[in-house]
Amino acid sequence: MYLGKRALKIYLLGIITNLITNLATLPAYAQNVANPPLELELINDPDKAVSQGVFTFNTISQAGITNPSLWWIRDQFGQRVVINWLGYPQERRIDLIVDRQIWSFINYVEKYSLINHFALTAREYGYNLRIFNSQGLLIGNATCEFADLDNISLPTPTNCQVNLFLLSDRGLPANRRRVPVFF
Repeated sequence: MYLGKRALKIYLLGIITNLITNLATLPAYAQNVANPPLELELINDPDKAVSQGVFTFNTISQAGITNPSLWWIRDQFGQRVVINWLGYPQERRIDLIVDRQIWSFINYVEKYSLINHFALTAREYGYNLRIFNSQGLLIGNATCEFADLDNISLPTPTNCQVNLFLLSDRGLPANRRRVPVFF
């Protein structure tokens, strides 16, 4: 009887390990978004950012509105949390930088809400979103697979997901939790 319970425990542990491994594996399009490191030096050197075609919180277009326009979203939902952002039009990616201390004090629902609001705006323009703390550590992302980026006025997103990377008490990555999102 004891051998049966032990075998059952090992079997269940194997299933749980397999499920966790599968949940932690990001799809290829999400891995491509997660790979490039955050370029914090572009925030402090606006001329370098402009020369590379990157826009930041402080970039003001002389020709018109910079799309995607994130200022209203920041003022409504993330004014005390969001420090800056880097937008990469060629890569269709936005890197959002949040204050590490304030991020640690807001609850899970507030974090999800902030990511969701920025992700909705980014998605409308065919961009994926990554969220970093002020130390450059990736703490979340919102990714979609876009079927038709040539028609940028109407990008068609599929397979959208949000990932929040939980941090330990010391600010180090603890484990990855995938949050399903319907946006």
